[in-house]
Amino acid sequence: MPDAPRPDTAPTRALIRSKGEPEAPYDGGPPAHDNIRKPWPGRVYDVLTAGGCRHSYQSDRAWGNALVKALPWAMNFMQINRRHKVTGTLVLAELGIEQFIDLGCGYPTNRKQEWPDTVPLVRAVRSDARVMYVDVDPYVCGFANTDLATGPGMDFLRADARDVPAMLAADRLVKLFDLTEPIGVILHDVLPWLGDDEAARAMRDLHELLPAGSSVSLTHATGDENPAGMEQLVQAYTEAGFDYRPRTLDQITELVGPWDLLAPGLQPTSQWRRDQPPHIPAQFLPDLRLPQDGSHAYAAVTAPKTAAPAFT
Repeated sequence: MPDAPRPDTAPTRALIRSKGEPEAPYDGGPPAHDNIRKPWPGRVYDVLTAGGCRHSYQSDRAWGNALVKALPWAMNFMQINRRHKVTGTLVLAELGIEQFIDLGCGYPTNRKQEWPDTVPLVRAVRSDARVMYVDVDPYVCGFANTDLATGPGMDFLRADARDVPAMLAADRLVKLFDLTEPIGVILHDVLPWLGDDEAARAMRDLHELLPAGSSVSLTHATGDENPAGMEQLVQAYTEAGFDYRPRTLDQITELVGPWDLLAPGLQPTSQWRRDQPPHIPAQFLPDLRLPQDGSHAYAAVTAPKTAAPAFT
């Protein structure tokens, strides 16, 4: 998620307005994770997917409700992405990976069965798996420390996807992981919050610096199936003070760059591996009636890299 405000002025006409709550659109003040008067994307995402208000404020709930009223598909878009974490993460575990970085982990969910956290997911396949929860938001890291990283073989780290070398060199990560063994990176809905050069560098650095055998599960928003609707979502984020960058299939393919992809490659998130799902333990099979289309995003898992990291 973003960690810096936009300095530009507010649009003349806001897409989203709400009654009886603080105004949702950007009004020139600094939108930031510690400004409770402004909606914050990570908290709004939690409101619209986790079904609770533990990690949100009135401004987040008002803006999120107004967003769904203006763009009814937006909630399904976010819920499909969050639900895909089950599939993407289990595929990484089934590759034999036992070390995981949940990069952009977000707030812990109250709905543990529908949206299981990374540790119970991977340990259902790899009982000795180790997990590092990573986010740039210090409040997320606080919740990760108290709600997620609560036992042996797990920890949290405040780090930025725009600086992969610093993340991989952090003391907490070096102490938890064996950097000669494969690492699985969960990178869901992170790259759209980065500029083109930043996103490309993140994918390139992961490929160059991760150990051989490492792999990445990623999702990325797109406007390919609904350009007008996605443009409205981008406008809503812009009015709230944030840059959100959905990309086309060709642009996402270019971002993936040096990585090869597991079959079936990039597919709409709701359809990825629909015909060849991972073995999903029974406890992670809730009766979620999410739509099978309208995911407004692509998903992929990279093939394990074969080259040794650049620093060896």
